[in-house]
Amino acid sequence: FLVGQRKGSHGSGTIGLPGGHLEFGESWERCAEREILEECGVHILRPQHAATTNDIFNDDNKHYVTVFMAAELDVHALDEAGEPQSVRLMEPHKCARWLWITWDELRQRRAVLRDACVEATQAGASFSADGLAATVDLNPVFTPLQNLAEIYGDRLPPWLANPAD
Repeated sequence: FLVGQRKGSHGSGTIGLPGGHLEFGESWERCAEREILEECGVHILRPQHAATTNDIFNDDNKHYVTVFMAAELDVHALDEAGEPQSVRLMEPHKCARWLWITWDELRQRRAVLRDACVEATQAGASFSADGLAATVDLNPVFTPLQNLAEIYGDRLPPWLANPAD
């Protein structure tokens, strides 16, 4: 699943999921579609409720109820240039980067940097695989995502095991 490093708001510097606030009268499903498109530049299919957490941010004096939605990436969608869509950093003032990770990587707070080649190339560096996978530290984790991980613990969430169900 997709996580990003937050910046510019509460939880800055933490790892969290794409998302945002509901617009007035908006359904959870439509909100998920809109937020993913706004933040990541991609279309999703079949958004569905996955979990809900009660999140208290003592340092910021904020209290949120977070609604997690699961969806599939629309692998047939095209971007503005007619190319297959790919995750992009649409709001760099809110997110430093996006990373694809597994549930186990979240639990271990360490992920293989699958996008290392792309990131190195974009930075102007050459990248060669030497048999050692680059990794990224997933600490700290944004409170809602940390609470979600605590709910499931060692169990794989059913919405990750069978996203189409």
